[in-house]
Amino acid sequence: MSVDYVKMLKKSGKLQIHTDLDMLDLYCEYLLNYDNKTINFSNLSNLKDYFNRVSEDSFKQNEAKMARFFFITYFLEARLDKGIVSPKICMQYVYDRVSKKYAAIIKRDIVESIEHNRMGKKDVEFMNNMVFSQLNMIFMHEYKDAIMKMMSDLGSNEFGKEFEDCDNAIRLYQSLLNNLTKVQRKSRQENRFNLSDEDHFNAMMQEAAERALSSSHFLQTGWQGMNKMLNGGFEDARLYNFIGATGGFKSGLLLNLMKQIKLYNKGRAHKDPTKRPTILFLSQENNIWETFIRIYGIFGGTDIKKRSVKEILDTMKKGGFSIVQDEMDIDIEFRYYGNMDISVPDIKGIVEELDNSGREVIIVIQDYIERLRPPVMGSEKRNALADISNQMHDLAIELDIPIITASQFNREGVAIIEEAREKGNVDIGKKVGSGNISESFGMLKNFDMNIAIVIEYDSSEERYYLSFRRLKFRGDDSDSIDYFLQPFCGKNTKIQLQDDIGTGPVYRLSLLDELAAQIKEDADSIQDITRREINFLEPLSDDPEDMQSAEFIGTMFDDIDRSGVVQEDMLRDEEGFIMLVPKLDLSSLGTVHMLS
Repeated sequence: MSVDYVKMLKKSGKLQIHTDLDMLDLYCEYLLNYDNKTINFSNLSNLKDYFNRVSEDSFKQNEAKMARFFFITYFLEARLDKGIVSPKICMQYVYDRVSKKYAAIIKRDIVESIEHNRMGKKDVEFMNNMVFSQLNMIFMHEYKDAIMKMMSDLGSNEFGKEFEDCDNAIRLYQSLLNNLTKVQRKSRQENRFNLSDEDHFNAMMQEAAERALSSSHFLQTGWQGMNKMLNGGFEDARLYNFIGATGGFKSGLLLNLMKQIKLYNKGRAHKDPTKRPTILFLSQENNIWETFIRIYGIFGGTDIKKRSVKEILDTMKKGGFSIVQDEMDIDIEFRYYGNMDISVPDIKGIVEELDNSGREVIIVIQDYIERLRPPVMGSEKRNALADISNQMHDLAIELDIPIITASQFNREGVAIIEEAREKGNVDIGKKVGSGNISESFGMLKNFDMNIAIVIEYDSSEERYYLSFRRLKFRGDDSDSIDYFLQPFCGKNTKIQLQDDIGTGPVYRLSLLDELAAQIKEDADSIQDITRREINFLEPLSDDPEDMQSAEFIGTMFDDIDRSGVVQEDMLRDEEGFIMLVPKLDLSSLGTVHMLS
């Protein structure tokens, strides 16, 4: 009778696994890297699955091994099953569950002897891969008896006597191949969850909840308005695009953001505590010497031509642009490449190069996207930009860091800005939209946030502002703002944007003052009303026929449109009736269109 080898498969219980002391120390050291964010809950869950299958009998003959087995088992239990975050509490949880003898060994040989938070990214990757291989090895034990039985039958010539033998062998190996592939995919797939694997689901949900409540996944700026617009700051695994006109301060803004991230995130927890946190700035627009002059201005300098070399360097150092002083300081890696010199895969290579030299890239700032080399040379611009932005989006997720770039308005967007300036309008940034992004559809869909920037001017203050209008935001924006203006430092300058962290906010939601904004709002209401039937409380002219005449109203508003001066304006009182108000000069607000 043919043997059904598939029926011989059985879930293996606790297994006796030979593991030496050094290997157990590596697992303990791995757990003591609690500040390393590259070790996630899925990684810890895999390690817990492995040790749950290992029998205590593997270590009972050696107290040192047994102590390490207890430490690993209970530390993971505290971290994953109990949801304990504090490493000190996790260690206390371990001490409370072992005898005094093993507690003393754990304290002496593990907690006090193994250096905490020493493993780097490559070390962690090695440990993760080792756990994967151990999980797969344990899985193979389920097939051991069936495979050995078939080999024994083959050796004794029993296999092949029945025609079903080959079918049974095929079913066994198909099962082995399918399940081995499945378990390998499961152990390596960190960005997944389902509702049937309770342990993995709980681990992933805990990690997701902690990430949602933590600010460590955001890089703040020194501008309150920007932090509100970003809903906390530049977030890991997201791609940001700032859109401006040619000469519209795109490069200047990216350098200002570089300064903001360096100065306002010192001491922030990063993924790899063994590495120096580093900003990678890739310029493909301005070379290093042009950039130096801008950096001097952004970090507080003025009139560089009138300064000595020492004064220039002292000014930059005082402003925060200097050699890193301690392990908390954020480094800046600046690199210049020509147009099309690098592609998105090259950026990944630069990040890995810096990682190998002991620096963890916490954000990439690239100036600007149109100058990156596309995956397919010679493709249409719209397709090339869509491909590049798609690659950058995937890279941000893979590296789990924010990536910031910039792009151009299209011709229509530039024309809107220039026309508004010629008319003396303010809040010009509100006039451009998603349709004004260069090659808009392919660009728009791949970015997590698109923000339009426009330089504006307040003549009463003799001050330039940079307006920011959010065109797209992927995420919760319930507490954010979609438009604000940040002032430049000093009168009539356009290089350093003013910080306002630790002080009252200096950003504005509009360049119109409160009274002017109210007048404009009421004027818009009047424009609405004139399209409907109007009942007047007081006459608008001495001629009774003109009192009811929409033509008279249109003529009066046309005069406003031409001169910007209202001789007699109309506002509604509390009951909704239109009243006469004194003469108002609206020319400083730009052309006012009352009727379409």
